[in-house]
Amino acid sequence: MDELASLASPSLAVTESTGLAGAMAREKYEIESQMQLALAHPRDERTCMQHVVTRCQEPRFAETAIYRYPRGGSEILGPSVGMAREIGRRWRHIRSGFRVLAVGNGQIHIQGFAHDVEANVLRVEEAKVSSRVFRKGEYVDLLSQHAQKVLGGDVDRTMRELCGRHGATLERNCILRVVPSDLVDIALMEATKTADRVARGELDADRDVKIKTLLTKLGGLGVTREMVEEKLGKKEHLITPDEFVALVQIGASLKDGNSVVEDHFNVPQKEAPTDAPPAGTAWRRGCKVRAPPGPYAGDPGSRPVPCEGRSCWCRYGG
Repeated sequence: MDELASLASPSLAVTESTGLAGAMAREKYEIESQMQLALAHPRDERTCMQHVVTRCQEPRFAETAIYRYPRGGSEILGPSVGMAREIGRRWRHIRSGFRVLAVGNGQIHIQGFAHDVEANVLRVEEAKVSSRVFRKGEYVDLLSQHAQKVLGGDVDRTMRELCGRHGATLERNCILRVVPSDLVDIALMEATKTADRVARGELDADRDVKIKTLLTKLGGLGVTREMVEEKLGKKEHLITPDEFVALVQIGASLKDGNSVVEDHFNVPQKEAPTDAPPAGTAWRRGCKVRAPPGPYAGDPGSRPVPCEGRSCWCRYGG
């Protein structure tokens, strides 16, 4: 298709080729300039490490510097996207970011990278993510025409958020593979100590307000107070400083997209109506009621929902 377009409009093909060549030349010049600057002013590793430690001792940064997610029956702690980017900035002479390589067929191909221009070490990671998101009671493919009808002007913003979330994770992984591993370990240890100290002081000073604020932030990520109390086995006012820190780290993991709510909490499942029609029953279309998909014997891909209290049923997404 692109070849046909180029043959039909030679001037367009020349313009696109010239623009691509110009962008590549500009990026090459920027990299070479940064490499020359890095060689002229090499990093002092002791000073850079001290800068990282000092940053991790700041309470507001340490609060969201670590994420927590379950794996194999235990919980894993790791540096968040914000911490990885800060380590790269403090370590100096690190180029990092992400770019979208291709879009189509229901997928977005994203590449993350990190380049230590002083040591000339480059790390790249790629991932193909689905372009489907759950919005307004249904799954919407952002690349389809239907997305314009459902989301309107929010399609571009939703696409940027989706690419930004996955691209930031790839960028973080690349940065952590470029910088020294012991630097990351020291940063994690220092941030953990700072977060513990701050949590104990804040809970002693104003326990109710701090716990309420934390639960409000978790609520914005889909975590209810009941889920938290069930996980901890106690009421919210009995949360300890260690549990407070753990919940903050879980929130960082959910925000960065490293895990989902179901990984940390028991999410209550809504039972299907007992008076649902038998398998094979025709589904009425046009109902305004929408609900997330769920298991149902009559239709495995849908969950029937009463239509405004009446006895009719509608198919999810129909």
